[in-house]
Amino acid sequence: MIYLVSPWMDALVIERGDTTSGYPGWTLLFFGWMGLFSVLDGDPSAIGWLANPLFLVGTIAILIGLRLVAIIAMSAALSFALASFLLRKILVDEAGNTAAVVGHDIGFWIWLSSIGVGLLIAVSIQFLPGRPTSAPATRDPSATEIPLDAFQ
Repeated sequence: MIYLVSPWMDALVIERGDTTSGYPGWTLLFFGWMGLFSVLDGDPSAIGWLANPLFLVGTIAILIGLRLVAIIAMSAALSFALASFLLRKILVDEAGNTAAVVGHDIGFWIWLSSIGVGLLIAVSIQFLPGRPTSAPATRDPSATEIPLDAFQ
């Protein structure tokens, strides 16, 4: 739920000339995948966007009970999200102009914390006591029947 709030807030603080301004989280969410093409140019700073699909996989895994998949996906999502601190410049328009990233705004911190909370939930449902460790034993009805030839 926290994750759904973050796109509607500013995520980055960018520098444009002599002023700074916020960069909206929804722009990063919906268009951030295009930054992955910069990886081909040798700039790995945009890989932080990959945290979003991994977070989705982890959330679905939690909901359907795939505990180990949830832990792996959420751990990977947090790792990629932390790589967002490497981001130094960002594309700001269709002409290819970029702006320097000078800070992180509240939307970024909410996004990052939601991924951290997702990992904590995945780990807690796996390792906290109270969850069944195995399926309950079923009773074999044929084991209690007495064979008819035993009375002859």
